[in-house]
Amino acid sequence: CVDPPESDWLTQFKVNVHALGAPALKLFYSPSLDLARWLITNVQRFDIVICHGIWQFHSVATGIACKRAGVPYLVYSHGMLMRNSLLGNRVKLAKKALYWALIERAVLNGASSLLYTSESERQWSNVKFFHTSCVATNIGNGIAGAPQFSSLIESSMLVKQSRPTLLALGRLHPVKGLDTLLNALALLGDAAPNVVIAGTGTRDYERYLRELAESLGVSACVQFVGEVAGEKKWHLLSTSWALVAPSLHENFGLAIVEALSIGTPAIVTKNVGIWREIDASGAGIAYQGGAEELAQSIRSFFALPSSAHAHMGVRASECFESNFSISVPTTRLITLIQRVIGEHK
Repeated sequence: CVDPPESDWLTQFKVNVHALGAPALKLFYSPSLDLARWLITNVQRFDIVICHGIWQFHSVATGIACKRAGVPYLVYSHGMLMRNSLLGNRVKLAKKALYWALIERAVLNGASSLLYTSESERQWSNVKFFHTSCVATNIGNGIAGAPQFSSLIESSMLVKQSRPTLLALGRLHPVKGLDTLLNALALLGDAAPNVVIAGTGTRDYERYLRELAESLGVSACVQFVGEVAGEKKWHLLSTSWALVAPSLHENFGLAIVEALSIGTPAIVTKNVGIWREIDASGAGIAYQGGAEELAQSIRSFFALPSSAHAHMGVRASECFESNFSISVPTTRLITLIQRVIGEHK
């Protein structure tokens, strides 16, 4: 990687990490000659290479080095080929179109497979628009689930908050659709639940959300708690009645999966990459989008009897185990790696 060797996160990894340092010149796409030299010198020591992300120099360097050495490689796109990501900014689209024609297309065409983290990401990605012959594989994504906590925290996780409460967890950014959530609360009026918004963003955007809540008359039921982590995060996830994700674009949704892992249902838009799994398993509610539909989804959720909420919580846990437990994508990835290596022997 091109992180500084003294980076704190390196101490948390139990695998070998070669931190080569940032590129000497901060140019377009940050080319790193150190990274290119390291890959060309060392890539033949490996049976296969996995590259995370595109539109940067590291994917180009990976493709060139692997092709020279005859080593197969896989590429995770991590949502970078989805329509919203590509078409959201015309200037960036023009740059990416040029970069694609000159460089990135060859990188993906040379990969043994392009990897997606959800079926929706695979369907939404605009690969045909960019005319690549790369084989696509939905590997999925997953987490280990909730960690072990103190007995005090664990006992509190067994009890939902007495007043209906929704949790919106993640960075405060326009793509998360939090303004839609606030407008939905205004439509609900006196029937609006409490909403805890946990996350941080730019100062201007957070101020915009607070002012919007005030102008809509819903500030009394909205609580901004800032960034949360560790036991506090898991406590919020477990005691909230549901997690709400009104995102305009999300290829996976880590916070959603964390909620499912602890038996908390999710109310999500169909712009979230994993909405199909949630909908099919009855682990929550998936709606098309917009404040009116979100308001109706919230109203429908809280109109359910307590037994139905409990059943939905069980289905949330089952949805996690079947689709998003770390063992699921790990098994798929290992199977693919073994097949690709076997084909290149």
